[in-house]
Amino acid sequence: MAKKKSISTDVFDFVALDKMLSAIDGLEDGSILTDNTFATIDHWIPTGNYIFNAQLSGTIYGGYANTRSYGFAGDPGAGKSFLCYNAVKQAQEIGYTIVYVDTEGAADKNTFLNFGINTDKVRYQPCKTVGQFKKLAMELIDYVKKFKHLPIEDRPRVLLVLDSVSMLTTQKELDDAVTGGKEETMDMGLKAKQLRSLFRAITLDLSGAKIPMLMTHHLQTGGGPYAGKTTSGGKGPTFSCSAELYLSKSQLKEDGVTKTGVIITSRPQKTRFCVPQEVEFHIPYNGVMNKYVGLEKWISWDICGIDRGKVYDQKEYNKMKEADQAKCQEFVDQDGEVGFFEYQKTSLRFIVKHLGKSIFPRELFTKEVFTKEVLDMLDEKAIQPNFKLPELSDSDADLEVFVEDEEEEEDTLENM
Repeated sequence: MAKKKSISTDVFDFVALDKMLSAIDGLEDGSILTDNTFATIDHWIPTGNYIFNAQLSGTIYGGYANTRSYGFAGDPGAGKSFLCYNAVKQAQEIGYTIVYVDTEGAADKNTFLNFGINTDKVRYQPCKTVGQFKKLAMELIDYVKKFKHLPIEDRPRVLLVLDSVSMLTTQKELDDAVTGGKEETMDMGLKAKQLRSLFRAITLDLSGAKIPMLMTHHLQTGGGPYAGKTTSGGKGPTFSCSAELYLSKSQLKEDGVTKTGVIITSRPQKTRFCVPQEVEFHIPYNGVMNKYVGLEKWISWDICGIDRGKVYDQKEYNKMKEADQAKCQEFVDQDGEVGFFEYQKTSLRFIVKHLGKSIFPRELFTKEVFTKEVLDMLDEKAIQPNFKLPELSDSDADLEVFVEDEEEEEDTLENM
């Protein structure tokens, strides 16, 4: 053990205290917070969908933090693995290599190729037991830490995926399957203990090594807040996550008959970066997710120049009655032509100001509609105000409103 440096007891010196603590074996990563980058978020990995980015980070331009862990829980077919594949695809596009741990034997090379993933940059690892995964994770952490002397931009980027936590077993359960053993409930208790031990051992080091981790869970009947269901395998994985999401699905039909995919509802059970908000997005059966789906609930004419309604040209407007003209708003499209927009909540069409025309819903989710300018306006005026955690000054303002409301209520009661 390193020898502790003596500290003068005549005058307290915080800098000297900091140096003394840094000299203790195992505490080298500590320092004065101003300069400490141990768990600093250097960048975000996109999820593949803008509204899902917002749910995790408070902005459509965010996603998964590069120093945090995330959990997806849901019934079979709820999109847990699908979200992992999309994350792998997005991570590779910003320079990540992948360690994908499969406990279910549910994926192969073709699965990844279907998502446009470079399989030469994926380490696929079948895994049975909690102990095996713990060894893998700790060896991975030790390897990546060897590059900490390099500038942050030159260090390796590695994404760790565990799909799924629920199917990890214990060595005892494997042995009992051959020799016969005690009741299953005792094995489940052992698994929960081993999972808690696992995540206590790796969570902090994953953050320090800047290795983001995604993990999936199955849901089981229990006393949880999600329709009587909770995650299997104990609370160890939940405690380690910066965000845990419960996923549910409903069928998406085209023309009322053909099934084209599922609509996923994502409900945050735990979140550290933003205000909890439920969101929906589409998982198609025949391709990757559309990154614009989900934004339609946040658009409006005032925010970004997109809304439900009809558009009229000058001639059509001139023929309208004065009362109908009063319902319209004048705008100028990208070609400089004057048009008129009438908001209609029940309209099947959307009017897009910068295109100067109305479109059907199937034409909405495109880059021609959601341009960079539109996305910027949406993020600034709608997404961040609703998803982003408030600044301290905003919290003070909320408190003042609360106090004023309480005082007004008290005055009302006294005057009754």
